[in-house]
Order: sequence, then C-alpha cells, then structure tokens
Amino acid sequence: MNKIFYTAAMSMALCAASTGITFAAANPFSDVPLDNWAYDAVKQLAQDGVINGYGDGSFRGQQPITRYEMAQLIAKAMAHPNVSATDKAMIDKLSAEFSAELTNLGVRIDALEKKTDNLKWNGTVWYEYASERHDNTDIGPSKVSANRLILRLEPSMTINEHWEAKARLDYSLDTNSGTNTTYGTASDPYSTSYTKLDQAYVDGNYANLNIKLGRLPYATANDGGLVMDDQITGVQLNFGKKLQASITAGRHSLAPDVPPTDHGIPYGGDTSSYQGIELNYSHDKLHTGVAYHHFGMKDFYDRDFNVGQDYKADSLNIWSIGADYQFTPSFVLSAAYAKNTQGDLNERYRKSYTVQASYKEADPESTGSFGIYAAYRYLTAASAVVPTYDILLSNGNQKGWDFGASYTFAPNTVGTIEYFTGKDLHADGDANASKLFGKLEFFF
Repeated sequence: MNKIFYTAAMSMALCAASTGITFAAANPFSDVPLDNWAYDAVKQLAQDGVINGYGDGSFRGQQPITRYEMAQLIAKAMAHPNVSATDKAMIDKLSAEFSAELTNLGVRIDALEKKTDNLKWNGTVWYEYASERHDNTDIGPSKVSANRLILRLEPSMTINEHWEAKARLDYSLDTNSGTNTTYGTASDPYSTSYTKLDQAYVDGNYANLNIKLGRLPYATANDGGLVMDDQITGVQLNFGKKLQASITAGRHSLAPDVPPTDHGIPYGGDTSSYQGIELNYSHDKLHTGVAYHHFGMKDFYDRDFNVGQDYKADSLNIWSIGADYQFTPSFVLSAAYAKNTQGDLNERYRKSYTVQASYKEADPESTGSFGIYAAYRYLTAASAVVPTYDILLSNGNQKGWDFGASYTFAPNTVGTIEYFTGKDLHADGDANASKLFGKLEFFF
C-alpha cells in the first residue's frame, strides 16, 4: 500500500476516533478488490488527465488500495473543472458507489477544521522604558527608571454559538536586573518581574445581552478609563444599543506581584468588594455616560492615599461622568470627572478629572499611520483607582500636562512615546514632578 495514503488514512481515522465520528459504510481500510470495475474507471480518468494518481503523478493499477483511498481519488475527479460527458458519467457512477466514504471524508475534514479553528491565539511582545523624577523625595524617589520586556498571550476558544472562553497571560521581566523579584519598593517602584494569569473568563452573547463571568477585564467606558482599567473577579452584565447599561459585581484585588506604579493606589495585595453600574449613550459623533462605583474594604480606614491625610472610612464611593465628541474623522475631544464622596479627605484629594484632544491614531495594520494627543490631568488615588494612563506617576496623585504620540513603523509594529510634566499633590505642598514613557510593541 502506498505509504503516503496509508499515513493520511490512518491520521484521519485517529481524528475520527477522537471526535466520536463513525463511518456509515464498510471498514474504510478494507482493500478494494483488484478486479473491481472502479480500478479501470479511475485508470481511465487518470489517462484522460482528470486526476493525477497518488499525488506523485503515478497510478499503480495493480496495487490494492482502500475504499478510503479510492474516495480520495474520486474526490479529485469531482473537483476537476472540465471533463467530458463520458468521464462525467464515470465520475457519477464512482461517486454513487463510494458515496458513504466521500460523505464521511467531508465530515471528518470539516470537524477537524472546526476543531483547529476553535482555539485562537493573539499576543503582544513589547519593550517599555520609564523615567520618573520628583522634587519632593518624601512623596517619591528623586529619580527612578525602568526597562521592561513583556510578553502577553491571549487565547480564546469558542464553546458554542453563544459562549467563548478567554484568558490573558503576562510575563514581565525587569531588564535592569534580569531577575525575577516579587515586589517593587518605595525607592524603586519599578523593580518588578512577574508571571500572572491576568484574566480567565467566559463571554456570552444573546441578542442585546452580554455576560462575562470569571476574572474579567473592566475598563470604565463612561470616562475613558479614568476610574478603572483593571480586572474584576465576578460577573458583568452589558445590555442595550444606543443606551447601554453595564452592571458589575465581584472582588477587586491588586495582586502583590504588580508594582504600585502600574496602578496608583497604595494598597497592593489588598482585596475589596466591588459593585458598579454604568450608563452610556452613543449617537452619531457623541458618546457620554455616568457611573457609580463602590469599593468596600475595612483596610481603607486610616489610609493616607499618599497625601498625608487619614481616610477614616472603609469604602470608596465614586461617581463619574464623561463625554467625547468626534468633530472630524481625525479629531476627538474628550473629558471626564470623578469624585469620591467618602472619607475625611480634603476636597482636592477626592476628585480626578481629565481633558484630552486627540488627532488620528496609530493602526497596527497600517504602516505609516500615527496618532498624537495633548491632555491635562488631575488624578488622585482615592477617586482614580486604577486609571488607564501609562504616564501615571508612582504615588498616584498628580496634576499636569500629558503629551503623547504613536507611529506604526511596519505591519503590527507600533512605537509610543509620552511625557508628563506637572506637580505631585500633597498636604505638605505640591512639588514638581515629571515622567518620560516609551514603548515598542509587536503584535501577533
């Protein structure tokens, strides 16, 4: 028996066994008798140029083959675009004789393709650099820098027509030391390497209802990520069209292996309960929304949130509002405001807000595309809990100007640079602070 066809046949049989697919006809590995009329028919089709035999151009008319191999040859003939009437009649007769094998061949291939397509992988590798300066060394280090290499893998798998399973795995290496440390420190908040399963959840869609369950991503949509861009372990319901509602409940935790500089609120490792609701409205060029967020944790009590004032409350109750308007296809103006109504904090440490003008954006699939922005941000750790900004300072409380640009150098290769200049917020007096951030991303 031809080894190529035998191997293919055996592989397909194993696939069929593993997926529970059975044959409707006789055993496909039983030989077609040499005196069977099908040999003469297939040989004639080969001579007429309709098929080319075993793939190497040969046709071994005196060698027994299986019914499965015969079906493969017939399938080739059926796919030929131009055949004579005589050959067409011969092909029809052959396809009728081996119809069960042809049908099961197609079923097995479809099942294998579906199984292969069921699991998809996306990912990013990026290098990032950050350099941060503080005039007041009681607030932050006078100067600290970081070099990191990060690998992110994002698998997704289709469960059925309504549900998908999704995950995100991150590995970050501190390239300054080349070693895996557990925590950043007050003097060097960037000195952190980690491996973490950041997300693992199921995502279901039914008409206008979306359901997420597990450790899921949550970026506040109404304010562009001003209050939060992090993970929640729990459930989220999203529904509606132009007017969309989002209800989220679960547990929020800053894992110990994530440096506070990535998040801004100084309670790394603590876990709070979380409940939130968002209402967002989109029409034409306008998007606007409002939200309420409740974080409950007894360890909030007596926190100073890096501002030198005790909090004196066991929860954060944050209201936020935001809007953006697309004046042209390239120019967008956005603004957002958030306020925490709990705790014994001065008014200036309860609120956060941002105003940003953006022109175009870098598209990873379009070489030469770019985007630029300019923004003024006022951020406090008690209301902007885990904001989305890469330029965020390590103490989580600042005000000032933020400028950034991104450019696509080649397909799936994007560079970003951002610069912040402003003040650290503190009860002892605001002090100059700045940060430079750069990133080169490779998408796959």
